[in-house]
Amino acid sequence: MPPTCTPEKKNDYQNERVPSESNELYFTTKEFAVQSSGARARVCEDVQINALVQIFPDLDQLFTLHKQVGYGTFSTVYLASLKTDPNKQFAIKHIVPTCHPERIKFELQCLQDIGGIHNVAGVHLCLRNKNDIVLIMPYQPHDFFNDYVGLMDVKELACYMKNLLVALARVHSFGIVHRDIKPSNFLYDRKNKRFMLVDFGLAHSVCVAKEIPDKKRKRDMLSPTIDDLTQPMKKIASSNAPIQILGASQKENDPQNKEKEQITYNQTPKIKQNNTCKSRQSEVILTHSTHGQIRNEYKDAACRCYGKPRTCNFCITKKFLKALRAGTPGFRPPEVLLKSAEQNTGVDIWAAGVIMLSILSNCCNFFSSPDDMTALAEIMTIFGYEEVKKVAGQLGRYLICSENCPPLDLRKICCTLRARDKLSACITNNDACIKCNQPVTFCLCIGTKLNKSIPDEFTVEAYDILSKLLDVNVKTRITANEALKHPFFKDL
Repeated sequence: MPPTCTPEKKNDYQNERVPSESNELYFTTKEFAVQSSGARARVCEDVQINALVQIFPDLDQLFTLHKQVGYGTFSTVYLASLKTDPNKQFAIKHIVPTCHPERIKFELQCLQDIGGIHNVAGVHLCLRNKNDIVLIMPYQPHDFFNDYVGLMDVKELACYMKNLLVALARVHSFGIVHRDIKPSNFLYDRKNKRFMLVDFGLAHSVCVAKEIPDKKRKRDMLSPTIDDLTQPMKKIASSNAPIQILGASQKENDPQNKEKEQITYNQTPKIKQNNTCKSRQSEVILTHSTHGQIRNEYKDAACRCYGKPRTCNFCITKKFLKALRAGTPGFRPPEVLLKSAEQNTGVDIWAAGVIMLSILSNCCNFFSSPDDMTALAEIMTIFGYEEVKKVAGQLGRYLICSENCPPLDLRKICCTLRARDKLSACITNNDACIKCNQPVTFCLCIGTKLNKSIPDEFTVEAYDILSKLLDVNVKTRITANEALKHPFFKDL
Protein backbone atom coordinates (compact mmCIF):
# COMPACT_ATOMS: atom_id res chain seq x y z
CA MET A 1 0.00 0.00 0.00
CA PRO A 2 1.37 3.45 -0.83
CA PRO A 3 2.22 5.81 2.01
CA THR A 4 -0.40 7.75 3.91
CA CYS A 5 -2.25 9.46 1.10
CA THR A 6 -5.42 10.70 2.75
CA PRO A 7 -5.65 14.44 3.43
CA GLU A 8 -4.70 15.38 6.96
CA LYS A 9 -7.21 17.16 9.14
CA LYS A 10 -4.71 19.92 9.80
CA ASN A 11 -3.49 21.66 6.65
CA ASP A 12 -0.55 23.92 6.02
CA TYR A 13 -2.73 27.02 6.14
CA GLN A 14 -4.79 26.26 9.21
CA ASN A 15 -2.95 28.92 11.14
CA GLU A 16 -4.21 31.51 8.65
CA ARG A 17 -7.87 30.69 9.18
CA VAL A 18 -9.74 33.01 11.55
CA PRO A 19 -13.12 31.67 12.70
CA SER A 20 -15.94 34.04 11.85
CA GLU A 21 -17.95 35.61 14.64
CA SER A 22 -21.47 34.33 15.12
CA ASN A 23 -24.52 36.32 16.21
CA GLU A 24 -26.51 33.22 17.16
CA LEU A 25 -27.72 33.01 20.74
CA TYR A 26 -27.96 29.24 20.82
CA PHE A 27 -25.28 26.84 19.68
CA THR A 28 -23.90 23.45 20.53
CA THR A 29 -21.07 22.76 22.95
CA LYS A 30 -18.74 22.00 20.06
CA GLU A 31 -19.56 25.29 18.36
CA PHE A 32 -19.03 27.12 21.63
CA ALA A 33 -15.61 25.49 22.01
CA VAL A 34 -14.65 26.54 18.48
CA GLN A 35 -15.79 30.11 19.06
CA SER A 36 -14.02 30.24 22.42
CA SER A 37 -10.77 29.02 20.91
CA GLY A 38 -11.15 31.55 18.11
CA ALA A 39 -11.68 34.35 20.62
CA ARG A 40 -8.61 33.29 22.57
CA ALA A 41 -6.60 33.20 19.35
CA ARG A 42 -7.68 36.74 18.47
CA VAL A 43 -6.74 37.98 21.94
CA CYS A 44 -3.34 36.33 21.60
CA GLU A 45 -2.86 37.93 18.18
CA ASP A 46 -3.74 41.35 19.57
CA VAL A 47 -1.15 40.92 22.31
CA GLN A 48 1.50 39.93 19.77
CA ILE A 49 0.63 42.84 17.49
CA ASN A 50 0.79 45.32 20.38
CA ALA A 51 4.16 43.90 21.45
CA LEU A 52 5.48 44.22 17.89
CA VAL A 53 4.30 47.82 17.66
CA GLN A 54 6.05 48.61 20.94
CA ILE A 55 9.32 47.28 19.50
CA PHE A 56 8.89 49.14 16.20
CA PRO A 57 7.15 52.50 16.77
CA ASP A 58 7.81 53.47 13.14
CA LEU A 59 5.78 50.46 12.07
CA ASP A 60 2.71 51.83 13.81
CA GLN A 61 3.14 55.18 12.10
CA LEU A 62 3.18 53.66 8.62
CA PHE A 63 0.92 50.61 8.79
CA THR A 64 -2.19 49.24 10.44
CA LEU A 65 -1.66 45.65 11.49
CA HIS A 66 -4.85 43.60 11.14
CA LYS A 67 -4.19 39.95 11.96
CA GLN A 68 -1.72 37.11 11.87
CA VAL A 69 -1.80 35.23 8.57
CA GLY A 70 1.00 32.73 9.09
CA TYR A 71 3.72 31.53 11.37
CA GLY A 72 6.65 29.15 11.32
CA THR A 73 9.70 28.10 13.28
CA PHE A 74 11.66 31.26 12.54
CA SER A 75 9.04 33.93 11.87
CA THR A 76 5.48 35.20 12.14
CA VAL A 77 3.64 36.98 9.31
CA TYR A 78 0.97 39.66 9.76
CA LEU A 79 -1.42 41.31 7.33
CA ALA A 80 -1.12 45.10 7.30
CA SER A 81 -2.38 48.02 5.27
CA LEU A 82 -0.89 51.43 4.58
CA LYS A 83 -2.41 54.14 6.77
CA THR A 84 -2.35 56.69 3.97
CA ASP A 85 -3.96 54.20 1.55
CA PRO A 86 -5.87 51.34 3.26
CA ASN A 87 -6.38 49.57 -0.06
CA LYS A 88 -2.68 48.78 -0.27
CA GLN A 89 -1.95 45.63 1.71
CA PHE A 90 1.40 44.26 2.82
CA ALA A 91 2.77 41.20 4.56
CA ILE A 92 4.93 42.02 7.58
CA LYS A 93 7.28 39.22 8.54
CA HIS A 94 8.68 39.34 12.07
CA ILE A 95 11.80 37.17 12.35
CA VAL A 96 12.44 35.63 15.76
CA PRO A 97 15.42 37.17 17.61
CA THR A 98 17.09 33.76 18.01
CA CYS A 99 17.54 33.36 14.25
CA HIS A 100 21.17 33.53 13.12
CA PRO A 101 22.17 36.94 11.66
CA GLU A 102 23.78 35.32 8.62
CA ARG A 103 20.54 33.50 7.81
CA ILE A 104 18.56 36.75 8.04
CA LYS A 105 21.11 38.55 5.91
CA PHE A 106 21.00 35.87 3.22
CA GLU A 107 17.19 35.82 3.15
CA LEU A 108 17.08 39.59 2.74
CA GLN A 109 19.69 39.42 -0.01
CA CYS A 110 17.64 36.79 -1.87
CA LEU A 111 14.51 38.94 -1.69
CA GLN A 112 16.40 41.98 -2.97
CA ASP A 113 18.38 40.31 -5.75
CA ILE A 114 15.95 37.63 -6.95
CA GLY A 115 12.50 38.80 -5.88
CA GLY A 116 10.04 41.14 -7.49
CA ILE A 117 9.65 39.30 -10.81
CA HIS A 118 8.93 35.81 -12.17
CA ASN A 119 6.59 34.85 -9.31
CA VAL A 120 9.25 35.42 -6.63
CA ALA A 121 8.40 37.58 -3.62
CA GLY A 122 10.33 40.81 -3.15
CA VAL A 123 10.81 43.19 -0.24
CA HIS A 124 9.84 46.85 0.17
CA LEU A 125 11.34 47.73 3.53
CA CYS A 126 13.38 46.26 6.35
CA LEU A 127 13.35 47.55 9.94
CA ARG A 128 15.62 46.54 12.79
CA ASN A 129 15.57 47.19 16.51
CA LYS A 130 18.39 45.39 18.31
CA ASN A 131 17.74 41.67 17.72
CA ASP A 132 14.26 42.08 16.22
CA ILE A 133 13.85 42.44 12.47
CA VAL A 134 10.74 42.88 10.33
CA LEU A 135 10.47 42.59 6.55
CA ILE A 136 7.70 44.46 4.74
CA MET A 137 6.78 42.50 1.62
CA PRO A 138 3.92 42.55 -0.90
CA TYR A 139 0.83 40.68 0.25
CA GLN A 140 -0.48 37.91 -1.99
CA PRO A 141 -4.12 36.84 -1.46
CA HIS A 142 -4.30 33.11 -1.97
CA ASP A 143 -6.47 30.03 -1.70
CA PHE A 144 -5.87 27.10 0.60
CA PHE A 145 -4.25 24.05 -0.94
CA ASN A 146 -6.92 21.80 0.60
CA ASP A 147 -9.62 23.71 -1.26
CA TYR A 148 -8.26 23.23 -4.78
CA VAL A 149 -6.02 20.15 -4.67
CA GLY A 150 -8.80 17.90 -5.97
CA LEU A 151 -10.45 20.43 -8.30
CA MET A 152 -7.68 21.07 -10.81
CA ASP A 153 -8.03 19.95 -14.41
CA VAL A 154 -5.23 19.43 -16.90
CA LYS A 155 -5.06 23.06 -17.99
CA GLU A 156 -5.03 24.48 -14.47
CA LEU A 157 -2.42 21.97 -13.33
CA ALA A 158 -0.19 22.88 -16.26
CA CYS A 159 -0.59 26.59 -15.44
CA TYR A 160 0.20 25.98 -11.76
CA MET A 161 3.29 23.85 -12.41
CA LYS A 162 4.61 26.17 -15.12
CA ASN A 163 4.47 29.19 -12.83
CA LEU A 164 6.16 27.21 -10.07
CA LEU A 165 8.94 26.15 -12.44
CA VAL A 166 9.30 29.73 -13.69
CA ALA A 167 9.92 30.84 -10.11
CA LEU A 168 12.39 27.99 -9.53
CA ALA A 169 14.23 28.77 -12.75
CA ARG A 170 14.63 32.36 -11.55
CA VAL A 171 15.96 31.28 -8.15
CA HIS A 172 18.26 28.60 -9.56
CA SER A 173 19.74 31.01 -12.10
CA PHE A 174 21.39 32.77 -9.15
CA GLY A 175 22.86 29.51 -7.87
CA ILE A 176 20.42 29.48 -4.95
CA VAL A 177 18.52 26.51 -3.51
CA HIS A 178 15.20 27.49 -1.90
CA ARG A 179 15.05 24.22 0.05
CA ASP A 180 11.52 24.65 1.39
CA ILE A 181 9.28 24.26 -1.64
CA LYS A 182 5.76 23.25 -0.59
CA PRO A 183 2.20 24.46 -1.23
CA SER A 184 2.19 26.83 1.75
CA ASN A 185 5.26 28.61 0.33
CA PHE A 186 3.88 28.90 -3.21
CA LEU A 187 0.84 31.13 -2.88
CA TYR A 188 -1.86 30.70 -5.52
CA ASP A 189 -4.77 33.04 -6.20
CA ARG A 190 -7.14 30.94 -8.34
CA LYS A 191 -9.44 33.83 -9.22
CA ASN A 192 -6.77 36.14 -10.63
CA LYS A 193 -4.25 33.40 -11.60
CA ARG A 194 -1.48 35.00 -9.57
CA PHE A 195 1.42 33.15 -7.98
CA MET A 196 4.16 34.00 -5.51
CA LEU A 197 7.07 31.99 -4.09
CA VAL A 198 7.82 33.07 -0.52
CA ASP A 199 9.98 32.21 2.52
CA PHE A 200 13.72 32.06 1.79
CA GLY A 201 14.53 31.30 5.41
CA LEU A 202 16.26 28.00 4.53
CA ALA A 203 17.77 29.12 1.22
CA HIS A 204 21.49 28.71 0.56
CA SER A 205 24.00 28.75 -2.26
CA VAL A 206 24.60 25.55 -4.19
CA CYS A 207 28.27 25.47 -3.21
CA VAL A 208 27.39 25.42 0.50
CA ALA A 209 25.74 22.02 0.20
CA LYS A 210 28.81 20.36 -1.32
CA GLU A 211 30.85 20.35 1.85
CA ILE A 212 30.01 21.23 5.42
CA PRO A 213 33.18 22.07 7.35
CA ASP A 214 33.80 20.37 10.65
CA LYS A 215 33.40 23.09 13.26
CA LYS A 216 34.91 20.90 15.94
CA ARG A 217 38.42 21.73 17.01
CA LYS A 218 41.06 19.59 15.30
CA ARG A 219 44.07 18.13 17.04
CA ASP A 220 47.26 17.80 15.04
CA MET A 221 49.13 15.50 17.37
CA LEU A 222 48.70 12.15 19.03
CA SER A 223 47.57 11.97 22.62
CA PRO A 224 50.60 12.49 24.89
CA THR A 225 52.21 9.49 26.54
CA ILE A 226 54.42 9.27 29.62
CA ASP A 227 57.53 9.88 27.51
CA ASP A 228 55.97 13.02 26.05
CA LEU A 229 55.89 14.58 29.50
CA THR A 230 59.68 14.47 29.78
CA GLN A 231 60.74 15.09 26.18
CA PRO A 232 59.14 16.63 23.09
CA MET A 233 57.38 14.39 20.63
CA LYS A 234 59.64 13.43 17.73
CA LYS A 235 58.36 13.99 14.24
CA ILE A 236 57.94 10.97 12.06
CA ALA A 237 60.75 10.92 9.56
CA SER A 238 59.19 8.75 6.90
CA SER A 239 55.62 8.26 5.78
CA ASN A 240 56.21 4.51 5.88
CA ALA A 241 57.52 4.46 9.43
CA PRO A 242 55.64 1.99 11.62
CA ILE A 243 53.58 3.30 14.48
CA GLN A 244 53.54 1.37 17.72
CA ILE A 245 50.16 0.14 18.81
CA LEU A 246 49.04 2.07 21.84
CA GLY A 247 48.44 -0.04 24.92
CA ALA A 248 50.25 -3.11 23.56
CA SER A 249 52.59 -5.10 25.77
CA GLN A 250 56.38 -4.96 25.47
CA LYS A 251 56.46 -8.52 24.20
CA GLU A 252 54.10 -7.71 21.37
CA ASN A 253 56.30 -4.79 20.32
CA ASP A 254 59.48 -6.81 20.32
CA PRO A 255 61.06 -6.82 16.83
CA GLN A 256 62.02 -10.46 17.35
CA ASN A 257 58.38 -11.46 17.71
CA LYS A 258 57.12 -12.84 14.38
CA GLU A 259 53.51 -12.16 15.35
CA LYS A 260 54.16 -8.48 15.87
CA GLU A 261 51.50 -6.27 14.21
CA GLN A 262 52.55 -3.00 12.63
CA ILE A 263 50.33 -0.30 11.23
CA THR A 264 51.87 1.89 8.55
CA TYR A 265 50.50 4.65 6.40
CA ASN A 266 50.37 2.50 3.29
CA GLN A 267 49.14 -0.76 4.81
CA THR A 268 45.76 -1.99 5.90
CA PRO A 269 45.80 -2.90 9.59
CA LYS A 270 44.72 -6.23 10.95
CA ILE A 271 41.93 -5.92 13.46
CA LYS A 272 42.27 -8.61 16.07
CA GLN A 273 38.96 -9.74 17.57
CA ASN A 274 39.20 -9.63 21.35
CA ASN A 275 36.35 -9.51 23.81
CA THR A 276 38.43 -8.49 26.81
CA CYS A 277 38.05 -4.95 28.09
CA LYS A 278 41.80 -4.41 28.44
CA SER A 279 42.43 -4.77 24.73
CA ARG A 280 39.79 -2.20 23.76
CA GLN A 281 42.15 0.71 24.37
CA SER A 282 44.53 -0.59 21.72
CA GLU A 283 41.90 -1.11 19.02
CA VAL A 284 41.62 2.46 17.73
CA ILE A 285 44.73 3.87 16.10
CA LEU A 286 44.91 7.45 14.91
CA THR A 287 47.77 8.60 12.72
CA HIS A 288 49.07 11.83 11.26
CA SER A 289 47.77 12.77 7.83
CA THR A 290 49.78 14.57 5.21
CA HIS A 291 47.59 17.66 5.76
CA GLY A 292 48.25 17.85 9.47
CA GLN A 293 44.89 16.37 10.46
CA ILE A 294 44.18 13.18 12.32
CA ARG A 295 42.85 10.48 10.09
CA ASN A 296 41.63 6.96 10.55
CA GLU A 297 43.58 3.97 9.25
CA TYR A 298 40.66 1.54 9.40
CA LYS A 299 39.10 2.75 6.18
CA ASP A 300 39.58 -0.61 4.42
CA ALA A 301 38.50 -2.74 7.36
CA ALA A 302 35.15 -4.46 7.63
CA CYS A 303 32.39 -4.07 10.19
CA ARG A 304 32.55 -6.72 12.91
CA CYS A 305 29.63 -5.66 15.12
CA TYR A 306 26.66 -6.51 12.91
CA GLY A 307 24.10 -8.33 15.05
CA LYS A 308 26.21 -8.03 18.19
CA PRO A 309 25.62 -5.92 21.32
CA ARG A 310 28.75 -3.86 20.81
CA THR A 311 30.32 -1.37 18.42
CA CYS A 312 33.45 -2.39 16.56
CA ASN A 313 36.48 -0.24 15.81
CA PHE A 314 35.44 0.26 12.21
CA CYS A 315 32.12 1.83 13.21
CA ILE A 316 33.59 3.83 16.10
CA THR A 317 36.28 5.44 13.96
CA LYS A 318 34.07 5.81 10.89
CA LYS A 319 33.76 9.36 9.62
CA PHE A 320 30.63 11.10 10.83
CA LEU A 321 28.12 11.84 8.06
CA LYS A 322 27.64 15.57 7.65
CA ALA A 323 25.14 16.97 5.21
CA LEU A 324 22.35 19.52 5.02
CA ARG A 325 19.06 18.02 6.18
CA ALA A 326 16.86 21.11 6.46
CA GLY A 327 13.47 21.12 4.81
CA THR A 328 9.87 20.12 5.37
CA PRO A 329 9.27 16.39 5.99
CA GLY A 330 7.58 14.79 3.02
CA PHE A 331 9.25 17.09 0.48
CA ARG A 332 12.90 16.07 0.89
CA PRO A 333 14.57 13.97 -1.84
CA PRO A 334 16.55 10.73 -1.37
CA GLU A 335 19.94 12.48 -1.43
CA VAL A 336 18.94 14.52 1.62
CA LEU A 337 17.58 11.51 3.49
CA LEU A 338 20.78 9.60 2.67
CA LYS A 339 22.84 12.50 4.05
CA SER A 340 24.74 13.02 0.83
CA ALA A 341 26.91 16.06 0.24
CA GLU A 342 25.79 16.13 -3.42
CA GLN A 343 22.80 18.41 -2.92
CA ASN A 344 21.93 21.04 -5.48
CA THR A 345 18.90 22.67 -7.07
CA GLY A 346 17.47 19.19 -7.59
CA VAL A 347 16.20 19.41 -4.01
CA ASP A 348 13.64 22.00 -5.14
CA ILE A 349 12.75 20.03 -8.28
CA TRP A 350 11.92 16.94 -6.22
CA ALA A 351 9.70 19.03 -3.93
CA ALA A 352 7.91 20.44 -6.98
CA GLY A 353 7.34 16.86 -8.14
CA VAL A 354 5.83 15.96 -4.76
CA ILE A 355 3.41 18.90 -5.10
CA MET A 356 2.40 17.69 -8.57
CA LEU A 357 2.02 14.14 -7.26
CA SER A 358 -0.24 15.43 -4.50
CA ILE A 359 -2.46 17.22 -7.02
CA LEU A 360 -2.65 14.27 -9.42
CA SER A 361 -3.57 11.90 -6.59
CA ASN A 362 -5.81 14.37 -4.70
CA CYS A 363 -3.73 14.02 -1.52
CA CYS A 364 -2.80 17.07 0.53
CA ASN A 365 0.26 15.37 2.00
CA PHE A 366 1.28 12.40 -0.12
CA PHE A 367 4.35 11.53 1.95
CA SER A 368 3.92 11.74 5.71
CA SER A 369 6.62 10.29 7.95
CA PRO A 370 7.90 10.95 11.48
CA ASP A 371 11.60 10.42 10.68
CA ASP A 372 14.14 10.10 7.86
CA MET A 373 14.17 6.30 7.77
CA THR A 374 10.40 6.10 7.42
CA ALA A 375 10.54 8.79 4.72
CA LEU A 376 13.12 6.73 2.82
CA ALA A 377 10.94 3.63 3.20
CA GLU A 378 7.98 5.53 1.73
CA ILE A 379 10.05 6.51 -1.29
CA MET A 380 11.19 2.90 -1.75
CA THR A 381 7.55 1.79 -1.60
CA ILE A 382 6.79 3.90 -4.67
CA PHE A 383 10.02 3.79 -6.68
CA GLY A 384 11.37 0.39 -5.65
CA TYR A 385 14.13 -0.77 -3.34
CA GLU A 386 16.64 -1.65 -6.08
CA GLU A 387 16.44 1.79 -7.68
CA VAL A 388 16.94 3.62 -4.39
CA LYS A 389 19.73 1.21 -3.42
CA LYS A 390 21.48 1.94 -6.71
CA VAL A 391 21.27 5.68 -6.07
CA ALA A 392 22.54 5.18 -2.53
CA GLY A 393 25.57 3.33 -3.89
CA GLN A 394 26.34 6.19 -6.27
CA LEU A 395 26.22 8.57 -3.31
CA GLY A 396 28.60 6.41 -1.27
CA ARG A 397 25.93 4.84 0.93
CA TYR A 398 25.07 1.18 1.44
CA LEU A 399 21.33 0.68 1.85
CA ILE A 400 19.81 -2.45 3.39
CA CYS A 401 16.08 -3.10 3.54
CA SER A 402 14.23 -6.19 4.77
CA GLU A 403 11.61 -5.81 2.03
CA ASN A 404 12.50 -5.82 -1.67
CA CYS A 405 9.74 -3.51 -2.86
CA PRO A 406 9.16 -3.42 -6.63
CA PRO A 407 8.55 -0.06 -8.33
CA LEU A 408 4.93 0.96 -8.83
CA ASP A 409 3.20 2.73 -11.71
CA LEU A 410 2.81 6.44 -10.89
CA ARG A 411 -0.13 6.80 -13.27
CA LYS A 412 -2.03 3.95 -11.62
CA ILE A 413 -1.28 5.30 -8.15
CA CYS A 414 -2.59 8.75 -9.02
CA CYS A 415 -5.71 7.52 -10.82
CA THR A 416 -6.59 5.00 -8.10
CA LEU A 417 -6.12 7.46 -5.25
CA ARG A 418 -7.97 10.22 -7.06
CA ALA A 419 -11.02 7.97 -7.41
CA ARG A 420 -10.59 6.16 -4.09
CA ASP A 421 -13.97 7.26 -2.72
CA LYS A 422 -15.82 5.75 -5.68
CA LEU A 423 -13.83 2.53 -6.02
CA SER A 424 -14.44 0.99 -2.61
CA ALA A 425 -17.70 -0.56 -3.84
CA CYS A 426 -16.07 -1.88 -7.03
CA ILE A 427 -13.81 -4.41 -5.27
CA THR A 428 -15.25 -7.81 -6.12
CA ASN A 429 -12.16 -9.92 -5.50
CA ASN A 430 -10.47 -9.98 -2.10
CA ASP A 431 -7.28 -11.52 -3.51
CA ALA A 432 -4.23 -9.25 -3.27
CA CYS A 433 -1.39 -8.85 -5.72
CA ILE A 434 1.80 -10.53 -4.50
CA LYS A 435 4.01 -7.62 -5.57
CA CYS A 436 2.09 -4.45 -4.68
CA ASN A 437 -0.17 -5.98 -1.99
CA GLN A 438 -3.22 -4.28 -3.52
CA PRO A 439 -6.48 -5.91 -4.62
CA VAL A 440 -5.97 -7.66 -7.93
CA THR A 441 -8.72 -5.52 -9.43
CA PHE A 442 -6.64 -2.40 -8.76
CA CYS A 443 -3.08 -3.67 -9.15
CA LEU A 444 -0.45 -0.89 -9.14
CA CYS A 445 2.41 -2.88 -10.66
CA ILE A 446 4.23 -1.71 -13.76
CA GLY A 447 3.24 -3.59 -16.91
CA THR A 448 -0.38 -4.30 -16.01
CA LYS A 449 -3.34 -2.46 -17.47
CA LEU A 450 -5.30 0.16 -15.59
CA ASN A 451 -8.76 -0.98 -14.55
CA LYS A 452 -11.40 0.34 -16.93
CA SER A 453 -13.59 1.48 -14.05
CA ILE A 454 -10.91 3.97 -12.95
CA PRO A 455 -11.18 7.32 -14.78
CA ASP A 456 -8.03 8.98 -16.10
CA GLU A 457 -8.50 12.73 -16.40
CA PHE A 458 -4.89 13.69 -17.14
CA THR A 459 -2.68 13.27 -20.17
CA VAL A 460 0.32 11.04 -20.71
CA GLU A 461 2.55 14.14 -20.79
CA ALA A 462 1.50 14.98 -17.23
CA TYR A 463 2.74 11.66 -15.88
CA ASP A 464 5.86 11.84 -18.02
CA ILE A 465 7.03 15.13 -16.54
CA LEU A 466 6.02 13.85 -13.10
CA SER A 467 8.41 10.92 -13.47
CA LYS A 468 11.19 13.31 -14.52
CA LEU A 469 10.60 15.63 -11.57
CA LEU A 470 10.58 12.65 -9.19
CA ASP A 471 13.73 11.03 -10.52
CA VAL A 472 15.39 9.45 -7.48
CA ASN A 473 18.80 10.07 -9.05
CA VAL A 474 19.77 13.70 -8.50
CA LYS A 475 22.31 13.51 -11.35
CA THR A 476 19.66 12.71 -13.97
CA ARG A 477 16.77 14.68 -12.46
CA ILE A 478 15.34 17.30 -14.79
CA THR A 479 16.11 20.99 -14.21
CA ALA A 480 13.58 23.83 -14.08
CA ASN A 481 14.59 25.22 -17.48
CA GLU A 482 14.43 21.76 -19.06
CA ALA A 483 11.03 21.10 -17.52
CA LEU A 484 9.62 24.33 -18.96
CA LYS A 485 10.37 22.97 -22.45
CA HIS A 486 8.35 19.80 -21.82
CA PRO A 487 5.36 19.12 -24.14
CA PHE A 488 3.06 19.27 -21.12
CA PHE A 489 3.29 23.08 -21.28
CA LYS A 490 3.06 23.47 -25.06
CA ASP A 491 -0.49 24.93 -25.00
CA LEU A 492 0.32 27.66 -22.45
